[in-house]
Amino acid sequence: MLILIFLPLIIAIVYALKLKKGLYAGTLACCIGIAAGMIMYALAVQAVTGTDLISYYRASIASYLEQDETVTMYGYTMLTGNADISSVTMAEALPVMQLYMAEQIGYFVPAFAAGISTVGGLIVYLIARAIAKATGAEVAKIPHFTEFFLPRHFGRYSVLIFLVVYILYRTGNGGSVMALAYSIIAAILGCVYFVQGLCFLDFIMKLRINNVVARIIIMFVISLIFIYIFIFLGLFDQVFKVRKRIIAGRSENS
Repeated sequence: MLILIFLPLIIAIVYALKLKKGLYAGTLACCIGIAAGMIMYALAVQAVTGTDLISYYRASIASYLEQDETVTMYGYTMLTGNADISSVTMAEALPVMQLYMAEQIGYFVPAFAAGISTVGGLIVYLIARAIAKATGAEVAKIPHFTEFFLPRHFGRYSVLIFLVVYILYRTGNGGSVMALAYSIIAAILGCVYFVQGLCFLDFIMKLRINNVVARIIIMFVISLIFIYIFIFLGLFDQVFKVRKRIIAGRSENS
């Protein structure tokens, strides 16, 4: 069973390395490989349990809430804003929490899978390429981390798609389907711009700080304080082409 789950990713890695695919094509192949592996995992769960993956998780969480009264009661008070936990009964809190968690799981699982596929695809490709290069294999050249750039028009199209889906979601058009689409697109774009933000911040810090370890520590500390800053920085850099402007300016002055 594990072989079937990891087989798509293995095929994707072999494809990317054998054909010497560059950063974008190699990452995309690995993203598809991870997504296909997750689909195989979902099919395996369905074959074993007789129910689909999301329903399985919903039933598991519902059972957990039923058994753990403390979590259910506190979750209910946080959800409803009722600070007086003594005034709430388990019979009142349980169905509300089970319904709420069932709805959230329906959005979280696909969004989580999309996010993991996106970031995981990049990480797997870079690791596989590094291992292949270390063993003497010929690999495609990729830019330095500080020079990772998204495709030219990715920013405008991604923002446009996100805004359209967000507006439809917030206005209630499309119902649960649009809510699901919003959670998946937000997860994918969040991961993409998170990586772009890391590249941008590393580029800016490299102008003053040459020590790689120091830059990694600084970015790690920042992520602990406000991790979403990287998404905003990535979007800012993509829209205004800050790094490209700085690189172009330095080239003209050299």
